[in-house]
Amino acid sequence: MHNVQMKWAHFKNVTFIDCNFIKVNFLESKFENVKFIRGVIFQPDDPNAEPETTFGEIDIDRVLFDGVKIGKNVHMNLFDGVVVMRNVVVEAGRKEKSYDTRLIGGDNLRVRIDHCKVENEVGLNISGDDSSAYITNSTFKNSMIKIKGIVAWVENCTIRNTIDTPSSKTVVLKNNREFSPKYRY
Repeated sequence: MHNVQMKWAHFKNVTFIDCNFIKVNFLESKFENVKFIRGVIFQPDDPNAEPETTFGEIDIDRVLFDGVKIGKNVHMNLFDGVVVMRNVVVEAGRKEKSYDTRLIGGDNLRVRIDHCKVENEVGLNISGDDSSAYITNSTFKNSMIKIKGIVAWVENCTIRNTIDTPSSKTVVLKNNREFSPKYRY
């Protein structure tokens, strides 16, 4: 899909397999049991442009991202549901963080992340009183891990030069390598 407007769409029991999303706008849509299997999500033009591939303000029930590559200028903001990410790679090809692309952000999410790799971008920015995150076997380099809510569990991960660390009511950091946050807000 290239240069497609999908604003206010309602997707229920939909699976996208090997799809590329380039300049696609899903703003204020609803996802119920939606799966993204493999494929690429990015915006190929000006690296300094505002995010144009947008998963913004999406009300979710359950969403799976499996084997997806997320490139530059992707805005992802979900709320009120379950997000599972496996084998996802986020790399925008920039030497410095742009804060335009993120693995995931949003409110009141229950997030499960496994075997993901996030470099040179915002990683996680999860807020809301009911949020929780369980992250395993993943790498975060020059990124952010900002998780508020009930619980954040981070295990068997490599975390290098991150900004912030989880600040949920309960935080468990177990068997992580190179845990070196740059700042703690």
